[in-house]
Amino acid sequence: MRDYPRIVGPLPGPKAKAIVDRDEAWAAHAYIKEYPLVIAGGRGPMVEDVDGNRFLDFMAGIAVCSTGYNHPSVVAAVQEAAGRFLHICGSDFYFESMAALCERLGRIAPGPSRKRVFLTNSGTEATEGAIKLARYATRRTAIIAFRGAFHGRSTGAVSLTSSKARQHAGFGPLTDAEWRHLAEHSVARREDGRFGLNYDQRLSQPMTTGPIENIDLWPVWDQIHCPVLVVRGTESDLLLAGTAAEMTGRGPRAEVVEVDGTGHAPALMAKDQIEIVRAWLGRAEPAAAAQGR
Repeated sequence: MRDYPRIVGPLPGPKAKAIVDRDEAWAAHAYIKEYPLVIAGGRGPMVEDVDGNRFLDFMAGIAVCSTGYNHPSVVAAVQEAAGRFLHICGSDFYFESMAALCERLGRIAPGPSRKRVFLTNSGTEATEGAIKLARYATRRTAIIAFRGAFHGRSTGAVSLTSSKARQHAGFGPLTDAEWRHLAEHSVARREDGRFGLNYDQRLSQPMTTGPIENIDLWPVWDQIHCPVLVVRGTESDLLLAGTAAEMTGRGPRAEVVEVDGTGHAPALMAKDQIEIVRAWLGRAEPAAAAQGR
C-alpha cells in the first residue's frame, strides 16, 4: 500500500462492476453514490479497489477519518473494544469508554462554560438533536439556516438543507416556509413525552398483512357514485398515468389533475395546488346537489 496510485484497467473493473450491479439491485436508492469505487482495503491515505486499482483518498470518510486507513492505534483500539463487548446501548446503560470519551471531548471543547457531550451516529442525527435542544431551551420553533447549506436528509435536517435541488426532488416546488411547516408538523409529542410520527400508523397495516399485487380494486371503484378529484404527481410510481386515465372513464369518472415535478402525493400547500381543489369543489358541489347526492 506504500506505492503511488495506479490504474490497472478501465473503471470500474469487472469485479467492481459486479458488486455495483448487485448493490443497485438490492440496496435502497436513497444511498446516493458519488463514484463506482468498490473498496477492498487501504492504508494511510491510499485506498485500493477490488480490481487492484489504487487511489489517493481526499474524502477521509467525508472528513471524519483524519488518521487514514488502518492506523495501527485505531485498529488496536477497535480490536480491544470488540474483544470485551461489541455493543451496548449508551442511552440505557453505562460503560467506561463512553464516559471517558465524553469527558475528553468536553475538556478540549473551546469556551469557558461547562460542557455536556451528546454522541450521535451521523451528522443528520446531530442536526435533529440540535433542533430539538434549541426548541426545548428557547421555547421557540423557528430555525434559521443559510441558503446553500447541507444539514442532512432526515425530516428535520432536510427542511434546513438547500445545497442541492435533488434532496427535495419529487416532493413538489415548496417554499422554505412550507418545508419548515412540514417538518414541524410531521411529528407530535406522545402521552409518554416522546415524539412519534404524526399520523395513524395503522393505515399501513393492510399493506403488510398479505400480498397486495393480486387485489383487484376496480369493482370497488365502479361502485363509487359521488364526484371524485384525483390530484396526481407526474413523477408518481404508485398511481401510473394509465391507471389514472382509466379512472376517468369508469365508475365515478374522476377528474384527474396532474402536478408537474411532484411524486405520488402533492403536498397541497402551494397556492396553485390549493386552487385546484378549491375550483373543483366549486364545480362538484352544485353538480352533486343537482343529482340529489
